[in-house]
Amino acid sequence: MYIDQQPLIGAIDKPRKRHFSEGDSEDSEHWLPCKNILIVVHGYPPRYTGGAEQRAERTARALVKRGFNVRVLCFEHYDNERRDIYWADSIQNGVAIRRLSIGTNKDVTFPESYNNQEIGLAFEKQLQDWRPELVYFFSCLLYTSRCV
Repeated sequence: MYIDQQPLIGAIDKPRKRHFSEGDSEDSEHWLPCKNILIVVHGYPPRYTGGAEQRAERTARALVKRGFNVRVLCFEHYDNERRDIYWADSIQNGVAIRRLSIGTNKDVTFPESYNNQEIGLAFEKQLQDWRPELVYFFSCLLYTSRCV
């Protein structure tokens, strides 16, 4: 499958297009709009305001302005009151955001900070539910290799 290779931000005025099959040429009638983009980042404003978080927010807003459907999957916090993973969905500046929270009754170990199976399962559920055509990882902190 051929994917048009242009910068994600800047030169994009409309959603990118991709071919149906490997044998199609650029002049083919089988082009589909690539509209659904999932941005994955370890935190998101307003609670988290580091560099990756701010860059993810600016990119999401810019893509929405250009006509893309954008969702963000981010980590919100560890919750000592619960023992499951849960999320809150919201819309912020036209961007749909799913903020994950993990219930834990213990201190998080170092390996759990970069290889969290619960977050991997939540990521897989987001993929199954929405079926984005592009997943853009701004950071893999907290996300397990199963997300890649």
